[in-house]
Amino acid sequence: MEWIIVVIVALFLGSWLWKGLQSYRIQRQRKLRAAESFKSIRPTLEKAYSQLANDIRSKYPYIPFRLPTQEDILLNSENMLLRQPNIDTTKTIKKLLDPLIVRAKTDFISYKPDFTSDEKIPMESYSNESSNRSTQSKIDLRNPPDWDERRKTVYDRDKGRCQRCGVLIPLSKCNIHHIVRRASGGGHSTDNLITLCRDCHGLMPEHAVVTGGPFYVLPSRYTLHKRHCYFASSGVKISDSLPALIARGYSPCEKCMPRFSLLSRERTLWIELYARSRLKSILNPLVTEPTLS
Repeated sequence: MEWIIVVIVALFLGSWLWKGLQSYRIQRQRKLRAAESFKSIRPTLEKAYSQLANDIRSKYPYIPFRLPTQEDILLNSENMLLRQPNIDTTKTIKKLLDPLIVRAKTDFISYKPDFTSDEKIPMESYSNESSNRSTQSKIDLRNPPDWDERRKTVYDRDKGRCQRCGVLIPLSKCNIHHIVRRASGGGHSTDNLITLCRDCHGLMPEHAVVTGGPFYVLPSRYTLHKRHCYFASSGVKISDSLPALIARGYSPCEKCMPRFSLLSRERTLWIELYARSRLKSILNPLVTEPTLS
């Protein structure tokens, strides 16, 4: 009877050891394949990272980006290839560089330049246009007769660059922003005007209307609703632009804001579209192998 127990225990231990050796062999083979894959994509990944990071900083020179380092990207690539060693090279690099694009977008949204604060702009520097607001009609207040000339003057003064992010924009697509809002007494003097791109103009304080606002949220919820939405009646108004709210974790209501769905370009900032398009252009000449071996 005792020898039967010994045999059973021996068989159990042998099976356990065999499974352990098989698991070790599989893990070792996976690490070897991941190392080979990492070795093959590393030069391309490093070139793509350097070019994309430099292009983003060159395109938006005024934004203090804090992008992930190349060492962080390489470390993540080793971990990912260990889980999925045999995947397409282009898809792998795009996935690995996605944190860089996300971080660039986050830094772009969170940047607060000095001119966003009304307190830093002396009211005496403006013309007397705002002092006689009561004598102006509403149409004249919003659209001065020489508005086109003032736009051109401000645009030329700012050398065609957005004064928040530094991107070059054509006159037809720029936004001329009032530093001190007209509702707060700011006039149409060129001292109170500044050139901004679409994204930066939409991120200005109390400019939620530029991105479709104002928005309303229910208590302890993170879904944004428009004023006409059924849920907005019991919600509270939240003051911020759509990109900034999305960065904070809010999401648009699919019923009252269907055009801001997850796949809509209207929810996407130009910086993200530029970064993804630029990454695709960078990878096309670099990637010669269709798949990893």
